[in-house]
Amino acid sequence: MSIPRKACEIPVFDDYYYLSLEGKKLDKERCYDGSGKFAVKVVCFEDSQIILPDNFAVCFDGQWYPSKNTCVLKTCELVYDTYSTRYTCNTPKGVEVNCRLPAEPGTEITIRCAHWRYTFHNSRQNITAIKRFCQKSGEWQTWENCTPPCGLVSNNYTLFEENSNSSLKLVNEFPWSAAIYGYIDDEWKQLCVGTVISLIHVLTASDCVLGMKPGFLRVAFGKYFKNLSDYNQDRVHVVKYALNPPPYRLSILIVAEYIEFNDDVGTACLLGPGEVLDVKLQHFVTRGKDGNQSVITLNCQTSKQPRGNISSEDLLYCSPTSNHTFGPDELGEEVFHWMFYFSHKTQIHPTGYWQRVLISYSATSKDISEWQ
Repeated sequence: MSIPRKACEIPVFDDYYYLSLEGKKLDKERCYDGSGKFAVKVVCFEDSQIILPDNFAVCFDGQWYPSKNTCVLKTCELVYDTYSTRYTCNTPKGVEVNCRLPAEPGTEITIRCAHWRYTFHNSRQNITAIKRFCQKSGEWQTWENCTPPCGLVSNNYTLFEENSNSSLKLVNEFPWSAAIYGYIDDEWKQLCVGTVISLIHVLTASDCVLGMKPGFLRVAFGKYFKNLSDYNQDRVHVVKYALNPPPYRLSILIVAEYIEFNDDVGTACLLGPGEVLDVKLQHFVTRGKDGNQSVITLNCQTSKQPRGNISSEDLLYCSPTSNHTFGPDELGEEVFHWMFYFSHKTQIHPTGYWQRVLISYSATSKDISEWQ
């Protein structure tokens, strides 16, 4: 035989009230089941407040549990700095507070990009900061985080400049270039170079990483050293996955952590859906063992006749716009992968990779167009 339990009345409070679990008003003249099976919803009178410790109560033997609730101001969620975006917060009275703490309504948050390589994606103007507020609902006004634009970020950012001593065009900076290393014979060896195409993706030739397991690959950014040990470790990333999308002889390396963009590290552009590039003018990027880079501009045209199983539309013949004699720093026993880029306004698009050994110190630009 079950022990009878006392019923509960609906109490009256100054700052909150009870509703049915369906959100309906309760009859204050009625007593409700005290067996522990009847529960109510607890709601604050003020929309800007939230109930604590729980938003429900249960009647048991004439008592409500919990017997006392408290209404407190709703607060906006904690905000943490990210790789691309930095935050500062001020109370309604103008006192700076930590954004990693709950924010009271009226708190102002200022959003800034972590580096000039990051911008507010939907902003057409050069906005450096955005201000938003914590609302009474306990939610922040919406904002967009900073994202890295591809290619050349600044209008004053010069890509090429002429060398007065030769016809060679020097690279001011190719921040999307990356060096790829493989662990072979108990040491890290430089395999080739790649192109940064997102915060986690690096594009390279499939031959570069052929037969290599992702755990035995590293990608380094910002500088170009022969030895992996010469890099600061925050510039070296572990390769987590290596994708080889058919039918292209390309590999997409996915690094384990976000690539931090800075003065020396950025991303190249990729074509969007339906976009077509005129590839008649390309830039042939070489890199010597000392880390120096150079660029030769090429005029390219499709082949007039097919070769083997390759159609004429698939072949490009490229001739340098000026002669270039390769220096000793561009030669070596190792096989290098060189990068082709097409430039359009402020965008730089990787258009291919080419793997060859420079055989002769006196090799000229004419040799480049003849090597097949």
